Amino acid sequence: MSFSSSIYQSSEQLQAHIIYQYFEKWSSQVVQQIKVEKLEEKLVFVDFAAETFSFDNKQQLLPQLLHNIDKNKNLRQMLLSIWNTTSPTLEQEIADTIATTTKDWYFEPFVQLADTTWQLPKELQKVTHLPTFALVDSWNNEFADTAFLSNLVDHDGDCLLHFDYKKVIAAIPRAKHQDRLQRLFGVARLEQLRIDWLQKPSRKQKEQLVHAAFCRQLETTLGIIAPPFCYDFYDEKDKAAYGLFFLTKQPFAYELMRKVMTKSSQVLEDGIGSFSYRPALADHQVLHQNQTLFGAMFELEQQLVKTFRKKTLQVKDVYANFHWGRTYIKQNYLDALKNLDKKQQISIKRRPNRFGNLPPIGERTFVSFNR
Repeated sequence: MSFSSSIYQSSEQLQAHIIYQYFEKWSSQVVQQIKVEKLEEKLVFVDFAAETFSFDNKQQLLPQLLHNIDKNKNLRQMLLSIWNTTSPTLEQEIADTIATTTKDWYFEPFVQLADTTWQLPKELQKVTHLPTFALVDSWNNEFADTAFLSNLVDHDGDCLLHFDYKKVIAAIPRAKHQDRLQRLFGVARLEQLRIDWLQKPSRKQKEQLVHAAFCRQLETTLGIIAPPFCYDFYDEKDKAAYGLFFLTKQPFAYELMRKVMTKSSQVLEDGIGSFSYRPALADHQVLHQNQTLFGAMFELEQQLVKTFRKKTLQVKDVYANFHWGRTYIKQNYLDALKNLDKKQQISIKRRPNRFGNLPPIGERTFVSFNR
């Protein structure tokens, strides 16, 4: 095991980094797609909860985003940007930051002061039919019900959804905030959670219960392509504080955010990210550089052997049929297949080149699972 210096001094900074990295890569790919397919030259970034995401004293995401946009001619011409806040003071600070940072934008950034039940103004509702990256606070944005989220992802939208474990767990046994809990879980799942609470689960078990229930609710109500994955942030007592769930119906976006969250993981074991941040490890990013005997890579290898037993298929089909709902990136699958080949648990069909060397494993390479 080796350690590298941590770049991030807080969960807020890491959250900002994840958002910034995804926006940079997503916008670049969308702009390229717009140009190639000659689509309408517009894309949208919406922060529905600036207090949660864009404008925190510890993270300063807003200046980073504005600087990135301002230096990119395509984004200055194509991007519609919207920031929503419930604070008049913060509204003015956002407006001032925008005024001092931006220049020559075709679409002037829109700053909205509104309460938690705010709806998009009529003149802006059309942006939901354009490629959109939205930041939503599932607890405080009371308009963010399943109908709203479904409409967003149905119309080329990607959503990073903030889920507050602490507030949800505290509210379940109490009468207060039941309307919010029903919006998050639905009546039936909320009732099941209350029944589960009667068994007096531990704090860790409560985290697992609400996480699983929220995932099932999102899957069944949104019709998304796969179970959403989540990056979890813990507090100093190692309790889950909040998570960032990623929702999309676009395969490229699903893979893109998974790469960003993997590289942002505090623990990387055999190249597989933990998708979590714990202050107890805040001084370092933990890297397991060597293969661990029964670690994350071993677990992936065993899952592949079990899933594709006695089957022959291309590497790209292994990935396509297995990766949905999991946090592994493509490189993890290639590494797992190489390990299984060394262990003679699979056969890889490759012809030597004219120099007698075997070509590297690629997406079109056929692999046979031997047992």
